[in-house]
Amino acid sequence: MIFGVVKLDSSATIQDQVLINILNHLSWSDARVKKIAYHSFSAYYIEDKRLPPPDLKNIFYHNDKENVYILMDGTIYNEKELYSLLDIKNKNISSTEL
Repeated sequence: MIFGVVKLDSSATIQDQVLINILNHLSWSDARVKKIAYHSFSAYYIEDKRLPPPDLKNIFYHNDKENVYILMDGTIYNEKELYSLLDIKNKNISSTEL
């Protein structure tokens, strides 16, 4: 599960406590929680501890040059097909970058 906020107005203040309150309502005793923060983006990733720990590069991707932020909770099952369709030569990119 993922939830978070993006501040589009730099003068707006978003209390971290609001996200913590949401986290307290959504979390459970066997939950693993990761906080992801980057510039105006702040989010939490929650999953069950019984699952293998995720690699952060497969959850969050950013490209500052193109102003792109991607937060993903899922699996791309047809990566090979996408590499071919999109003519991607570098097959070592993360699923979030794909």
